[in-house]
This record gives sequence, C-alpha cells and structure tokens, in this order.
Amino acid sequence: MEVAQQDAKHWAYETPRRASLPKLASEKRLYDPLDIWIEAAIERAGLTAAREASREVLLRRVTLHLTGLPPTLEERERFLADSSPDAYERLVDRLLASPHYGQRMATPWLDLARYADTHGYHSDTERDMWRWRDWVIDALNSNLPYDEFTRWQLAGDLLPNATLEQKLATGLHRNHMLMDEDGSIPEEFLAEYIADRVAVTGTIWLGQTLACARCHDHKHDPISQRDYYEMAAFFSQIPENGLGGRSGNAPPLLTAPTRSQQLRLDQLAQQIEGLKQTLRAIEKNSAEAFSRWEASAAERTLAAPREPEGLVLHLPLDETEGKIARGAEDSLPTAKINGDPSWIEGKRAGAILLDGKTFLTLPSSLKIDPLAGATVVAWIFPTTKDRMTIASSVDPDEHARGWQFGIEEGRLFVSLTHKQAVDELVVRANESLPLRRWQQVAMVTSGGTKSTEFMLYVDGQPIASTILSRTLSGHIAVDKPIAIAHRDEDEAFRGLLDEVRIYDRSLTADAVAQLAGDQPVARLLKIARQDRTADQQQMLRDYFLEHEVAEYRAAVHQLQKFAAERDQLLRSAPVAMVMQQASQQRKSFLLSGGSYEKPTAEVQPQIPAILRGKTIDLAPGTSLLEKPLTRLDLANWITSPSNPLTARVAVNRAWQIFFGTGIVKSVDDFGTYGDRPSHPELLDMLALDFVASGWDLKQLHRRIVTSSTFRRASDADVRARELDPTNRLLSYFPRTRLPAEMIRDQALAASSLMSHEQGGVGMKPYLPADLWKELAYDPQQYTAQQYAQSKGAELYKRSVYLFIKRSATYPFLLLFDATSRETCTAARDVTRTPLQALVLMNDVAFVEAARELATVAIRSSKSGSERITAMFRRTLSREASPHETALLLSLLASQQSRFSADASAAQALIELGDRPADPTIAAAELASWTMIASTILNLDEVQRPR
Repeated sequence: MEVAQQDAKHWAYETPRRASLPKLASEKRLYDPLDIWIEAAIERAGLTAAREASREVLLRRVTLHLTGLPPTLEERERFLADSSPDAYERLVDRLLASPHYGQRMATPWLDLARYADTHGYHSDTERDMWRWRDWVIDALNSNLPYDEFTRWQLAGDLLPNATLEQKLATGLHRNHMLMDEDGSIPEEFLAEYIADRVAVTGTIWLGQTLACARCHDHKHDPISQRDYYEMAAFFSQIPENGLGGRSGNAPPLLTAPTRSQQLRLDQLAQQIEGLKQTLRAIEKNSAEAFSRWEASAAERTLAAPREPEGLVLHLPLDETEGKIARGAEDSLPTAKINGDPSWIEGKRAGAILLDGKTFLTLPSSLKIDPLAGATVVAWIFPTTKDRMTIASSVDPDEHARGWQFGIEEGRLFVSLTHKQAVDELVVRANESLPLRRWQQVAMVTSGGTKSTEFMLYVDGQPIASTILSRTLSGHIAVDKPIAIAHRDEDEAFRGLLDEVRIYDRSLTADAVAQLAGDQPVARLLKIARQDRTADQQQMLRDYFLEHEVAEYRAAVHQLQKFAAERDQLLRSAPVAMVMQQASQQRKSFLLSGGSYEKPTAEVQPQIPAILRGKTIDLAPGTSLLEKPLTRLDLANWITSPSNPLTARVAVNRAWQIFFGTGIVKSVDDFGTYGDRPSHPELLDMLALDFVASGWDLKQLHRRIVTSSTFRRASDADVRARELDPTNRLLSYFPRTRLPAEMIRDQALAASSLMSHEQGGVGMKPYLPADLWKELAYDPQQYTAQQYAQSKGAELYKRSVYLFIKRSATYPFLLLFDATSRETCTAARDVTRTPLQALVLMNDVAFVEAARELATVAIRSSKSGSERITAMFRRTLSREASPHETALLLSLLASQQSRFSADASAAQALIELGDRPADPTIAAAELASWTMIASTILNLDEVQRPR
C-alpha cells in the first residue's frame, strides 16, 4: 500500500500546474515566457547564455527543422534582404504553411507508428498502407488539432457518421507486423498484435512502457498486469485473424481514393444521380405512351426480338474448313481452334465436339471487363461434372489473375480474381446442371460485387447462386486472350458447344431469355393487366422503355458508362488496412505469464487504475467505471484536457524534435523508472498552453522556433562544457546530426535533383545489387521478393516516401540510425562511424547528387572560387570563407590532374546514377568538380547544422 501511494505521487501522474515565472538577475531580450525558465536555470548554474545566431545560420536552422529541406537561393536572398523587425517570424509562418512541413514532421510519427511497406516476419510480403502515410502528412499540413489527430487514429471508425478520412486514420494500429507462415498459430499472433497496440498507445500518448506489465506485476510500477490486460481489451474487438496478408493487405480493409480520384468520383456521383433523375422523368412522361403500346401490343404479335446491343463475338460453331471458327458476320472476330476439332449436329445447325484437348482462342484485341459489365452466353452439352471452363481470360503466372466462367461439381460458377484464394470474387450456382442435354447458360455482370449484380442463367431463367468468396479489391485485367472451353489442361471443356456469344455490356433478363428462344414479354402481354403481378408489370414497363423509347435507351447507356468509370476508379483506388469493431464481442482475458495459452480471469476494457481519478468523465453521463468501454472511450479519455500525461508527452516530443533531447530525456518513459524533467515548470507550462490553444501543433512549433532558446548560437564556452557537458540547460544551441531522411533530402534539394511530387506508393531507391534476392522466398506466391528500382522523377522523391522493407531496409537509412520500423520508436539512436562517411562518398544517390550540384555550379560561373561559393550557398546557406575556398581549390587541382590522366575513371564517375550527365561539360572537368561537391556534402556542418 505504501508503494502504491508513493507511485501515485509520481510527478507525471499529477495534474500539471502553472508556476509563477522566476525573476532573472539580468535583463535580456527574451521572445517567449519559456525562455525565462531556460534563462533562470542557466543563471542558477552560474553560466551565461550564448548570443543570438547569425541570420544565415538561423535561416538554415529553422528551414531544416520545419521543412526538412535547406532554404532555396531565392528564400535566402529574400530573408537576408528583409530588414523588418518581424522578418524571422514571417519566415517561420511561410515555412509552417509549406507542404514540406507535413512531410518533415511525418517522419518521427511514422517511427512511432512503425509504418512500413511490408509485413515483416519470415516472407516479408508487401502491404499497401501508403494512403495512411499520406493522410498523416495531410493532417499535419492542415494542422488537424492534436486531440482530433489522436481521436481519429485511435477510434475514427467509431465516430458518429465517420468519414472516409476518419476511418483511414485508424490504420495506425494496423501498421504492426503480420505473420502468415505455415504452421503458425493464429491465436498466438493475434495476442502479439494486441500487445503491439497496447505498447504503441502507451508510448505515443502516455509515455508509459506498458509492455513491462504483460507478464506480471512489478513492485515499483503503478501499472499492474490487470491494468495491462484491461487496456489490451480495447484492442481485441477487431475482426481480424492472427495470420494473413500472404499476398497483400489483411482485412479489415478500406478503399481510400486519392484526392484526384475522389474529385472525379464526386463528379461521377452527380452525373449518375442526374441521369437517374432523367430516367425517372422519362418513365413518368412515357406513362401514356406505355399504356397505348401495352394495349396495341396485346392485340398483335411482337416482332422478332433484335440482337441485343454490345455484341463483340458470335461463334455459330458450324463446321468450317481448317482450324478457324468463323464469326457469324464478317465484322465479328473469328477464333483459332487448338487441337483436332470434330463436328456434330448441334442445337442450331452444327456444333463442336470437345474432348478436353481441343479449345478455341480469340484475337488478343478482343477484351471484356466483367467488373465494368459483360455477358457470356453459350449452348452447352456437358458430359461430366468435373471442373470445366466455358470461357476465360486468366494469367497463371500472375496469381491466376483474370476471369473464368465454367462448371464445378456440375454447377455453374464465375470467378473474378486479382490474387487467387486471397483477393477474388467467386459465385457458384446452388443447383447442378443435367448432363448430356442441351441447355443455354449465361453469366451477366453489372459492375459490382453484390449477388444482385452478378447473375447466372440457365435456359434464359435466372438461377439461385451463392457467393463463395468476396475479398476482391484489386483489378482483374490481364494481357491474355480470351479462351473458349479452356483455362488449362485440367479445366478444359468436355462435351458439345454451340452458339457462343460475348457482349461488352450487361444484358437484361428479358434479353437473355430471348436468346434462349423465349419471349417473356409476349407471354406477359397475353395475361390480363389486372392479373399480372407487380414484377411482371414492371418487366413490361422496362422492356417498353428499353426497346421503344430511344431517349431512355441512350440515357441508360450513358449511365452504364459512368457507372463503369466509377467502378474502375474504385478498383484502382488504394486500399489500406484499418480498424473496425467486430460484430460479435470477443472475450478478453488476463494471460498468465503473458502466454496466449494461459488465459485466466476475464477482463473488460478499462483505464489504468492509477489514472482513473486524474481525468474527467469520458462524455456527459459516461463514467470510467461503466462497462464495456470502447476505443472511442479510450480516445476521449486520452485527449481529456485533465489527463496529466498526453499533453506533457506531446510537447516533450516536440522539444526533442527541435533540440535533440526532450525536457524529459526518456521521451518514451514518463514512468517511475524514467528520467525527471530538466525543467519541470516549463514542461507543465507548455502542456497547459498546448491544451488551451486547442491542441494546436503548428502554434506549439512556432512558439519553440521563435524563442530565444532556439535562436541561440551553437558556440559553447569551456565553462558551459565543463558544468553542463550534455547541454541540458541549453545555454547554447545543440548541434545534432540530421535524421537520415533529411541528409538524403538535403543532397537532392541542393543539387536540384529532388522531385516534389507528393504522395503515392513507396519509392524504391538505388540499392546494392541482389540485396532482396538474398532474402527472397517464393516470388510467385509472396510479394516484395523481387526488387524493381523506381525510375524517372519517382526516384528523386523525398525520403518520407521511401519503400520500407522491414527485412531489407535501405542500408543508408540504417547506417544513419533510422529504424526498420518493426517496433514503435520514440527516439532514434545517434551514432558516428566511418561507414557513414564512406556511404556519403560512395552511395550512388550521393555521388549523383554531388555531380548534379557540381553541374549547377559549373553553369553558374567560370570562376573556381565563385563555383565553390555557389555550392556553399546551396548547401550551407552561407558564403565560403577564404580558407575553405583555398583548401577546396587545392583539392580541385589534384583531382583535375588525376582525371586528366585517367579519362576512363572520370567517365565512370560521372555515369553513376540514372540522370544523364551534362554532355557539354568535359568528363575530366565534371568529375573533378563532382569530388569537390562530394567533399562539401560530407562536411560536418552539412550533417550537423550550427
């Protein structure tokens, strides 16, 4: 009990309090109250704060910190020429409004969220989560309040009338690794995923290492094992399997169109709704005409039905010479017969006899898209109930991608496949077909994946069917010709085949019936109107409108065109894994020793006991003791203004971004074993002000970078280094090495190589040859096994868009202390090794950047010293000193001698990279200046801003 009381008084669990600002011994120009707390601590230590840094230094420092990029030459000239008192503040506002702000600030969040482009574990297959990554960038750029940013990611799907973006945000808790190895136990990995979510939630928002309590209680830890599993219960109500994702994402999934796609979808929605209103108006205005037609048609015989529109193939399959099955008309395609055909009397004249080895292939130019709407009709005389194909277009080398219409266990089936057994739609008839009897069969698709949009017919009548699989989310297009009576040798048709028709549109039920020789409309017209059912009367009305009203028919065709475009857009839209509440409540248990095999007491979702009394109720009329709570309750509790942890953790992480170390050094651990704040009153003041600002992240960042503390020079005197060796008091600005991504981005930006294209799939940079090959595992079954480097502008996108393969991360990132994104990381290690210098001098990306930087400098001037200055301005935003210029000119002379004597070495150097070297510059000259540019890019000041 004494331990519990002692822990309850731990500073992090106490409500933040605003202390009175201290009095300073000296009067100094300070820009913000936060500076007073910093200055007071410096005075108490007997130190003196450094002067304000120069404008050139401040320009580069703040631009890198807020955008992750060096200032452009134009930005440099603009700022240095601006002598107004608020020039720096207006510079900061421009940077905060830049789209580069969100790209820069997203990287530490992606570390926390363990975002990657592959699942990890044994086969490390590819996943599609980049749409969530782009949402993070957009949310940061739009300055979504941090409490909303939190609530959406924890429980956006549970918000009332949740939007697509709110649902997409929940992808945070689907970024964990996924297992799909044969022999693995689903329950084991389901427990691992839940544990991961608890750890991530604790680290990101509470600054608590909750995972410590997974196995048992700890004597001095206020979070008990029961607390841990009550937190875990919030994340157990997800309809997911412990195993999944062998060939991509694992459910639950969300189709998340990009902005441009959504814009077009919105336009299509308006156009479709407008056409529907037009159709309703035409139907209403045609009521009298329909009545007249109905009365007159009942007194006469209807004309023979015309061929339905959209016919792209008609094979009568009457006997022909050679191995060509001719089309019914010269304008229609013919088919090539593979094998030895036999002919026999058919349903209509002749028919082809198929023995399982004979089949037909159509011209490669003939394509249909069942997802956009298509119809396949044929007369068949089957002789077996084995699996057989009537028509198909399938690529066996692409996970059986494509479509197939056939017979399985004697029943009609249709499959639309992106990845077999993983991403597909399969529909099968409920009843078997009779053998050795002529019957007309048809499949009709109308651009959807619902059973009502996917019809099977026998002898012109719709038949009941069952959806066996409905996981299709990707496209089914393949570069394979349509085959009749064949998919592969094991699924070839055996029996007789006659009168094959294919349409590139969905046929109506009456059109299919007419092709079977039935005239349902004629039959219905013979029934007295008062004796017809509502469905029969509607069928007559539909027939009249479709066949007798040209305006209606044209509008229907346009509607189908728009619907097909809409469906195609949705199929091409990115898909992301998201959170979703399970329809059936799953029980949660405390696990003895953390083992999934040892469930003990049942638990309900609940907040850790030590914090329940520290926050307000979750919502009006809702108590923390009411059960069961949901993830939305958890999100509301976390973002409660009186929660003592959330705001403190957030502002501390912001402090770390700008100063390299948080006010609490252990940014992931505010618990009893974590570090105490270096400036506790300052931490509380920032936390309280952050909440009062409406959880405004940009305002918090602006406040920090406009402070006197951030503006200080990085020069430290001997006394400061002796008394405060780690600079916890911040008497001078700490020079910390840029994150790995910013080092690459800086080189690309300074050299003008960078592409500013935003968003999209992960970019694949230059990699050592066969790096993925060494780890590949069954490329036919698993994705992310074969490496295909990005090309063109894609190759030069910002590093936030790099493709992250967990088992084979870009070596440059790892050498500069980025993580493999396997676990939540709140602070990266910072190391200094010779390998880092070697990679900057030898990695293709940096050699290419150095060459392009040299090219820009050569074009700018004929003077060697002016070229060096040009490169300094682009990389360091300052002039080169005379001493630096002299050293580099001396190095240039030696390089010119070397490359003039070795033309092949010069050529080999400047040919590195995909971007062609400037042919107007001599190879030896360009190679020599490339080495100068490489030297500048390797300067310590470039990697560690002053």
